[in-house]
Amino acid sequence: MEGADRFMFYAVLATLSLILVGLAVALLGG
Repeated sequence: MEGADRFMFYAVLATLSLILVGLAVALLGG
């Protein structure tokens, strides 16, 4: 279960970073 929890943690982290990058690109791109 520890591996699954770690995978979920990294999945959420990746999703949040993608959202942040998308927002930054949207703000900088216009």
